[in-house]
Amino acid sequence: MNASALVAPDEFPLDFDVPVPLCHASIELSDSELAELVRRPWRHDRLRLINGPEPVLHCTHEHQHPGRHVAFGAESGRFIVWVAWDAYRSSRIFLAGYCQHQSRSGGLCVLPDRHAGRHAIGGGS
Repeated sequence: MNASALVAPDEFPLDFDVPVPLCHASIELSDSELAELVRRPWRHDRLRLINGPEPVLHCTHEHQHPGRHVAFGAESGRFIVWVAWDAYRSSRIFLAGYCQHQSRSGGLCVLPDRHAGRHAIGGGS
């Protein structure tokens, strides 16, 4: 069975050999937004970051997705810090886990919990 047969209608693949146009939106974070990415897990539970942040983030959704753009911002081990932004570059930094959706291929959605639009599925096992 080829990889595209394992993708449900409410999913889109990220690393299968299936062409999917991804959203091209990106945002360059200000110094204060970068500082907030670092501070948020610390204020919440005295956790330090183990991955991130990067000054330029790229939307993880597919092209022409509904809702705000969203990108992984940083990770502290227990928390993932996400950045969402709209067409006017108004950003919102929030804590959320990964979506718990698992595809038939075994891949997991790499978007935040309760995201808008289809599930972004990484490679299966």
